Amino acid sequence: MLQITIDKEIAIASFKNVSRFNYIISQEVKDQLNTIMKKNGAKLILNMQGLEFIDSSAIGTLISVLKTSKENRGSFCLCNLSPEVNDLLEVMQLQTVFDIYSTLDEAISKI
Repeated sequence: MLQITIDKEIAIASFKNVSRFNYIISQEVKDQLNTIMKKNGAKLILNMQGLEFIDSSAIGTLISVLKTSKENRGSFCLCNLSPEVNDLLEVMQLQTVFDIYSTLDEAISKI
């Protein structure tokens, strides 16, 4: 479900064969990402390429990971959002809460 790679001391988590980030997978994703962010100063990019849908439990997961990031002086950002996912974050006024980048390369250069 999540593939995690390390590039220049940045953890990059990407969804594999998943188009819906919902309550079915949100707890497992939350656990994996929070484990990374518990390390002081960790950097994590969540590559959301291929996701067409996220629900409220996925939003809760993203907020939890961001909170863990801040508690441990880390960096957490999102990239490759579909128009639908981006629209949802805008409707919820979360586009100002998260660092969001158009591409993975842009996220790597900014984080």
